[in-house]
Amino acid sequence: MNSLTEKNLKNKILIAIFFLYGISIFTSKFGISLFGGILALISIFSFTKMREEFIREKNINYKNILYLSFFIFVLGIICQYFSLGGIKSSSVFFYRTYFLLILPFTIYFLNKYNFIKYLFKIMELALFMAILKSFYNFYSVYNLNYTSGIRVISFFDIMRWGIVLVIGLLFILPRLNNKFSKENIFSWIIFITGIFSLILNNSRGPWLSFILGLGVYIIISKKFKATISVIILGLVLLGGIHVYNPKIINSFKTRAENIKDTNSGSNGARLFMWKESFNFMSQASHDNKKLFLFGTGLDSSKMKRRRQIFEEYLTKKESYKSLPSHIKRGTSFMDAHNCYLNRYLETGIIFTIFYYVSLIFILFKVFKNYIATKNNYALASLSITMAYAFCGIFYGYPAPYETFTFMFLLSLGLVKNNLEK
Repeated sequence: MNSLTEKNLKNKILIAIFFLYGISIFTSKFGISLFGGILALISIFSFTKMREEFIREKNINYKNILYLSFFIFVLGIICQYFSLGGIKSSSVFFYRTYFLLILPFTIYFLNKYNFIKYLFKIMELALFMAILKSFYNFYSVYNLNYTSGIRVISFFDIMRWGIVLVIGLLFILPRLNNKFSKENIFSWIIFITGIFSLILNNSRGPWLSFILGLGVYIIISKKFKATISVIILGLVLLGGIHVYNPKIINSFKTRAENIKDTNSGSNGARLFMWKESFNFMSQASHDNKKLFLFGTGLDSSKMKRRRQIFEEYLTKKESYKSLPSHIKRGTSFMDAHNCYLNRYLETGIIFTIFYYVSLIFILFKVFKNYIATKNNYALASLSITMAYAFCGIFYGYPAPYETFTFMFLLSLGLVKNNLEK
């Protein structure tokens, strides 16, 4: 009896940690680090237990994901040790990438204990709190004055809030599938206010990523009636805004049209950084095998190794010296403005290939789960992955917090319990 009571207490504590982590992925970097770290440690100590249970249930998919997650994590630590950063980069990799360890434990625990409905409600509430925070920032910082140059943030900064918001909006799409009712009215409020918050964020990469993710969800789920309703509602709201203040629509239009302007400072700098980052690693494949294979190594906030190496390389090049001043101001020696190139530069060709092949494998498993169960939360995970991957073309994801949010919601697409009950 005592052992049963003790087990129930442990499970309640774990459920509480999941709730706190679910709140944190939209509202708190500290919470992600703290509660995510606890879940990662629990996952390490539960490795044998998870393995035995997956074998006993003959669940080969979960067992493979368990092995793969731990393998990629250990491989990354080893590769970072051989990088230019050595042991310091290995330690940075450990605390920036332990989201890999959370993934299998999330699948294991949420399949075993059916509390996911309450977890989703808490996550919805956290997302709404983050949206309200962005509205408060719009009021306090910009005095409710929308222009094409503003960047409204929330609990996360400008480099993260846009994609975190997109992930959150795509996550609640299954709640909007049913007819408008008392049960999902809160989800609709979150979705509509979230779109306004996304507009206020004024980040073009997240805008395009949201459209792509939403399109993937609509096409696969064939929810065209709900789509028409959303479009009509959006047109009505935009019409009302235009009548109230035409300058707002014009500012948004200016920002959207700037997406295709390759001569603008930000767009020109991105294209230049993509080209030179690739050239840098191509040159390293001949001149510096260690750099090519294992990368510069991950830097902490106090370490500037990559900046020093890349700055020395770039500032000597005529292509950099001849850049127009407005484009040169947008270049960075720390960020390639592309998550794939950033991963390549910092971790080298070996880990980069294994990492992205692993993500493709997990994504394939999510797709298989959707085909088998027709669970719309698995489809939402697919949409989130498409949006996150597309946004990564334009953003370097320099810190891990948005990736923690992404990987947690990706793991929900592998849960077998009926998430829509």
